[in-house]
Amino acid sequence: MAQEKAVSGIVVSTEDGLPMIGVAVVDKQTMNGVTTNEKGEFSMTVSPRTKTLHLSYLGYKTKEVTISGRSMKIEMEPDMVAIDEVMVVAYGTGKKSTFTGSASVVKKESLEKIKASNVTQALQGQSSGVQVLNNSGEPGEDATIMIRGIGSMNASSSPLYVVDGTAYDGYLNAINPNDIESMTILKDVDYFPRPGKSGGAWMSNYREQSGPIRPLVCNVCSFTKPIGDTPSLLTMDEVETLFHEFGHALHGLLTQCKYKGTSGTNVVRDFVELPSQINEHWATEPEVLKMYAKHYATGKVIPDEIIEKILQQKTFNQGFMTTELLAAAILDMNLHMLKDVKNLDVVSYEKEAMDKLNLISEIAPRYRVTYFNHIIGGYAAGYYSYLWANVLDNDAFEAFKEHGIFDKNTAELFRRNVLEKGDSEDPMTLYKNFRGTEPSMEPLLKNRGMK
Repeated sequence: MAQEKAVSGIVVSTEDGLPMIGVAVVDKQTMNGVTTNEKGEFSMTVSPRTKTLHLSYLGYKTKEVTISGRSMKIEMEPDMVAIDEVMVVAYGTGKKSTFTGSASVVKKESLEKIKASNVTQALQGQSSGVQVLNNSGEPGEDATIMIRGIGSMNASSSPLYVVDGTAYDGYLNAINPNDIESMTILKDVDYFPRPGKSGGAWMSNYREQSGPIRPLVCNVCSFTKPIGDTPSLLTMDEVETLFHEFGHALHGLLTQCKYKGTSGTNVVRDFVELPSQINEHWATEPEVLKMYAKHYATGKVIPDEIIEKILQQKTFNQGFMTTELLAAAILDMNLHMLKDVKNLDVVSYEKEAMDKLNLISEIAPRYRVTYFNHIIGGYAAGYYSYLWANVLDNDAFEAFKEHGIFDKNTAELFRRNVLEKGDSEDPMTLYKNFRGTEPSMEPLLKNRGMK
């Protein structure tokens, strides 16, 4: 019985000679096939009776190639078909008008500058944040998309792309970018209010990480909607909320744990706010502000005098805010130490507890006991964690200030020892592995203007 034979090769575009990623190469005898890798290469075994290979790639002419030797160089010719728009989405419906999320558009001029032979290459490294990790030119083959802020996802999220308003359910096929007028990328964020949507902001998981299974993460906020030609203009509080929730998203996305129950943000309550709150620090760093804080009409970068005002107001009223937070945290703990609540007058109990602290009448606890949702909403006896996380995030950011706020080595230490670890080790051990020592309260006091 004749043995199968090995065949390998590289596939390039006749247009520019660049390797083509994701071309379907099929043995016509058995209909088994493979796709080319990131270098445009393929390797496969075929039937001893196979004489030709069938190559296909959307946007290119299909090709029948006679097998000649064990290694071949195959050229594919673009099939010029005019396409007005390709929309790459994380999930949604087939109707263009019903897609939700924030969109960014890559125009034809930009696509031409990229000089890519296919959409896969055109999307790589774009500001839209979309990266195609693996795809095939044949419908029905696997596709894996990376959208920064979500993570890796496969074709189970439908549809992944839309060509001229028609949804292709489940699979991303490459199209010649030279034939595309514009490419719209929707990211999986939900930033504006809508009927039936809860207020506030949060990070959530569609799928949690465990072992090789990567997570799907989203950020939800309630920012001011765009009006007419005026875009959504964020207040400084909203900007910090954006950075905060994306810090949670990074914690969920970068996790590398064996079990779902200990991955990502599944950590003890007084540690979960570290990744989110440290991320807020970058929002108001002058170097970072000048990257994104620009006048929406003129494009003028935020002036130094406004940056100085932003930094000065960060210490305003911090004595008051710290005291009301501490009062609420102590009230929370006191309530959870009660052994007998029969005939308890909670309003009188609150006053008695605050009198013991010598809390002045001008300052009340952050939340009064009658509407203190945290005490039964997951933060039971743990409301202090916000302030403890402040100790952690201020001390941790000090490491970045010491070495530079964009220092790669410091960032790598934080990623490996905090963001990737979830609840796989004791939080203090993880923190000391990153910082080299236990956290100090000094940076918190200094940043709040108390020292």
